[in-house]
Amino acid sequence: MSSYKYELFLESKAFSFVLDLPRREGRFIELALDNLLLHPNQEPDYTRSDDDGRRVLSLIVGAYVIDYWVDEAVRRVNITRIESAD
Repeated sequence: MSSYKYELFLESKAFSFVLDLPRREGRFIELALDNLLLHPNQEPDYTRSDDDGRRVLSLIVGAYVIDYWVDEAVRRVNITRIESAD
């Protein structure tokens, strides 16, 4: 049984971005996502609203930014974007 209280959903562009990273960088992102599942309500580095008015949270993780929103009703962390923070 999983120790996570939330499940993870990655939009296809975010998933593809991670798959295209070198193994070490991909593992770094994987660890960041694990931490996000354990602490989905951690303080983000910044927030914005998407086109639907939903609050999107952003974390800077090393050289990357992870955009996500948390659906508390179904206990899911939705990753909408992962990309270079440059």
